[in-house]
Order: sequence, then structure tokens, then C-alpha cells
Amino acid sequence: MAPDPNRPHPMPRAPQVSFLRPLARGLSNVQVGRYAYYDDADGTGDFFSRNVLHHFDFVGDRLLTVAWWDWPIERIDRNLDAIWGADIAAQEAAR
Repeated sequence: MAPDPNRPHPMPRAPQVSFLRPLARGLSNVQVGRYAYYDDADGTGDFFSRNVLHHFDFVGDRLLTVAWWDWPIERIDRNLDAIWGADIAAQEAAR
């Protein structure tokens, strides 16, 4: 049985592990995958204030336009360097 991604802590004996989606509730400029998680011995409750230091709308808009995660696997394979390197211009030019 898979853990419930709407509960902050998927592993009862590991409170340092949190799913990020519940922590992002109320943050209109944040999109989080269903099972995205974070592990931090110092605590995870303030993940976004400690780790998301800058938000640039234009970068997010460009990434959503490119949407490489929806590409066919062959296209992803051909463009891994651009994806791994976060080279948005190269992603936009990718075929």
C-alpha cells in the first residue's frame, strides 16, 4: 500500500521525511508533484522558506511552456544535457 501523499509524514518513525505537497498548500506560486518528498534532520516544516529563496515567474512560465516531462522518451533521451543542466533555451530549441 502506497503512502498517502496528502499526509505530511509518510513514514511514522521518520518525522524528518515529509511530502512537499501538504507543505505547499496556500502557496499559489508553487507546484509540487504528488510524491515529491524532502528529508532533513533539522525538520521539514519550513522547507519552502528555507530552500526556495527566489521565485522568477518568467522561468516557471518558460518551463511550463516547454513541459519536457510530457515529451516522448526518445526526445527526453536526446536532450538530457539540456534538462539536467536546466538550460531552458536549449530545451526550447530541442526537437
